[in-house]
Amino acid sequence: MPWNIAQAKQHFSEMVKKAAEEPQLIYNRNQPVAAVIDAAEFARFEEWKKAQKKPRTLTEDLAELRQLLREEGFEEGLKIPPRADRPNAFVQMFRCWRRNTVSYLVDTNIIGELSRPAPDVRVVRWSEAVERYCLSAVTVEEV
Repeated sequence: MPWNIAQAKQHFSEMVKKAAEEPQLIYNRNQPVAAVIDAAEFARFEEWKKAQKKPRTLTEDLAELRQLLREEGFEEGLKIPPRADRPNAFVQMFRCWRRNTVSYLVDTNIIGELSRPAPDVRVVRWSEAVERYCLSAVTVEEV
């Protein structure tokens, strides 16, 4: 039952008893201004609020994403079509490699592609052509 402020004051005991069954909203000029809720519900809210303050790590977020993908039937990852709207970075890197020896900082998408059952041929060729590449700590954690 919605209450206006005057009713809430006059029937405070009744409102508290009803709050044990469901939240009781208090309105001022048709705008909700407060809610009276059961103590157990408030305790659950406090736990949720406390959990929201704890920052999640990238590893935790990625683990949750992997779990969601598995639950949705994407055990082998998402099928992403090749890009056709801009130049292929792998081809450009391969051309640079031919000119001189370069070290590459490899991102997770390269490692992920190479670990697929049927990796993209261009990525395989590039990885075979690169003389030296490195992994960042973030990439290692993501993998």
